[in-house]
Amino acid sequence: QSFLSEALVVLSSSLKYKETLQAMANLAVPRLGDWCAIDIIEDSGPVSAALAHSDGAILKFAKELNQRYPVDWDAPTGAPNVLRTGRSEIYPVITDEMLLKAAKDSQHIDLLNKFKIHSALIVAIQARGQILGALTLIRSREHPSYTNADLVVAEELGRRAGLAIDNARLFEKSQSAVYARDEFFSVASHELKTPLTSLKLHSQMLKRGLIKN
Repeated sequence: QSFLSEALVVLSSSLKYKETLQAMANLAVPRLGDWCAIDIIEDSGPVSAALAHSDGAILKFAKELNQRYPVDWDAPTGAPNVLRTGRSEIYPVITDEMLLKAAKDSQHIDLLNKFKIHSALIVAIQARGQILGALTLIRSREHPSYTNADLVVAEELGRRAGLAIDNARLFEKSQSAVYARDEFFSVASHELKTPLTSLKLHSQMLKRGLIKN
């Protein structure tokens, strides 16, 4: 409850949700895991929004690894599957066989082994029945496996993150609508001025003609 309260403060601190999600990922490490990754769904498709690790050197290496081996968003398990279905996944123990299956080549598996991944869970980030993203938490071999109690906390965190993203996007849409309205009135005002000016001049000419007569 203490962690979720802190997370709520972070999530409500700004309407720039990508910065907020990174702050939330930083808060989750190391309290909920050694790793925290957040992927969100944008108009162009899923993208990585935040990544945090307890070791800065490993974090830099992980970002380079993600560029070299980008996520397969059609994968049947992991974050891609959670983004499609909204169903949480928990892996109390990540075996060598599981890593081997996830690797794209022999060099990839060698790099993954350096991370000493032990346990993982992935939950959906959602609001108003819509899946907005996925939250992934990973623990290394130095820490205990994730349990269903950890999953409950992560799912609640996902719901709160979803509300933060939803509110931020609604705010962005409202601002865009206000801008579009102001732009319309500006153009309409300009277009109306031309015929009104012409009518005004014509009216003045007619008035002068009537006075002369």
